[in-house]
Amino acid sequence: MKIGNTTIQDISSLTGGIVDKKHLSCVINDISSLQDSVSSSLSFFTGAFFYLEELQAAQALACFTKEKYLAKIPHHIIPIIVKDPYLAIAQVINHYIGNGESVPKSFLSDSQKTGNISKFAVISSSAIIGQNVTIMPNVYIGQNVEIQDNATIHSNVSLEHCTVGTNSIIRSGARIGTMGFGFVPNFTTGEHFLVPQIARVILGKNVDIGANTCIDRGFLTNTTIGDNTKIDNLVHIAHGVKIGKSCFIAACVGIAGSAIIGNFVMIGGQSSIAGHILLPDYTQVTAMSGVAKGPLEHGKVISGIPAIENNLWKKMHIIALKSAKSSKSDT
Repeated sequence: MKIGNTTIQDISSLTGGIVDKKHLSCVINDISSLQDSVSSSLSFFTGAFFYLEELQAAQALACFTKEKYLAKIPHHIIPIIVKDPYLAIAQVINHYIGNGESVPKSFLSDSQKTGNISKFAVISSSAIIGQNVTIMPNVYIGQNVEIQDNATIHSNVSLEHCTVGTNSIIRSGARIGTMGFGFVPNFTTGEHFLVPQIARVILGKNVDIGANTCIDRGFLTNTTIGDNTKIDNLVHIAHGVKIGKSCFIAACVGIAGSAIIGNFVMIGGQSSIAGHILLPDYTQVTAMSGVAKGPLEHGKVISGIPAIENNLWKKMHIIALKSAKSSKSDT
C-alpha cells in the first residue's frame, strides 16, 4: 500500500521507534506484509515462528521489531525497534492511509440500473459491473467493488472492497469485504487500538457463498477464495485467509486470520480452524473439529479437538469408552 515518500526518521518519530541514525534519511514508499514486500517497503515482525521463513525471504527496506528479535532480522533490512511492532504498523497506517473505513461519494441512479439489476439495490457509482450480472433488491455495493460477468448477487447482500469472479453466486445476507477483526488491546485504559484493514477480498470463478456468511477483507494481504470453491451458510472467514480451489466448507465453520487452506479441502460443519496454520491439499476435516495444527501430508482425514488423524482419534475414543465401561462395572 503506497504511502508516498516518507523518511524512516518520520516513521520513527511517529512510533517512538529506535533506529540507527545512518538510516534516518532512507525513504519508505510502501507498507506491506513480509511476503509481499519490495525494496521500498516498511513491514513488521512480531517474533512469531510461522513468519521466520517469510522474514528471511523478505525484500523490505525496513521492519518494525522488538529488541529481543533483532538478531533474526536479515542484514539487508533496517530494523526499527519498538515495544509492539503490531501497534507500530497500525499507527503508521492510521497516520498515512487512514482507518480503512470508506463510503461511496455517489450512487447509481435508477436509470443506470439496467438489465437484471434491481432498482432497489444501492450501488456505488464507482463499482465495476460486468455483463449479464444479476443484482437483487436490497443489495448494498460500496467502495472498491468489481463484479465480473454472469455473477448473481442475492437480496440483502453487502459488498465492499472485493472482487466477485465470473459465474459466482453470493446468497442472501452474505457480507463480503467488511472490516477484519484487528485490535491492539490496552487493558489499562480499555481504549483498544484499531488496526486498519486495508486489503481486499478476491473471489475466484464459479464460487458459491452461502446465506449470512461473512468474509473479512485483509489487513495487508488480500483474503482470497479459489475458483469453484463452495461455502455453506453462516461461515466466517477472517482477514487474510487463503482458500484454494474446489474446496467445500460446511455451515458454521470459523476460519481464523491468515490460515491457508489448500486445494480440494473439505471442512465439516461447526469446525474451527486456528489462525496462521496450513491445511494441505485434499485434507478432510470432520464435523465439529478444532484444528490447531494442520497435518504435514496432504490427503489426511482429521477429527476431534485438537484435531488429529481420524483413525487415531477413533482408537482413542474406543479405548476411553472401554475404560469408562470397565470402571463403571467395577463400581
